[in-house]
Amino acid sequence: MKGFKFRLESVLNYRRFQKRQCEAQLSLAVKKRQEALTLLEQTKVALREAEASIAALLKQPVKVSELVMLQGLISSQRAASQVALSHFEAAGLQLDKAREGVLDAQTNCKRIEHLKVQRKQAALVEQVKLDELQAEEFVRAKFAAVESA
Repeated sequence: MKGFKFRLESVLNYRRFQKRQCEAQLSLAVKKRQEALTLLEQTKVALREAEASIAALLKQPVKVSELVMLQGLISSQRAASQVALSHFEAAGLQLDKAREGVLDAQTNCKRIEHLKVQRKQAALVEQVKLDELQAEEFVRAKFAAVESA
């Protein structure tokens, strides 16, 4: 029985390579999203602290210059929070794209693997048929030799 050789083995190897690359990109996207979430949480905490400090300061007589300074601080914290939120949303979109990429790569890889299994089974069936034909020919030849003798 001769060995089975899948002609698309190089394609299958390339698809597996692509799948590993997509999984690495997914891992990186998860890490970036987590970092963006951490930064967003930090900016929210800083904004709450700035708002709390202005609220505490307003309970007593305040100079206008201090009030303007704290208002500027709150404005900058809100801007930083908005930037962090946009980074978080962008990281979420990147994560979704990476997930889709992994799913596509897995699907492509599974298609080729399924084709390999089908062709291997077909080759096995064909080889079994050939073996049966050879066995029948051998039996016929022996039977013909016995009858002619």
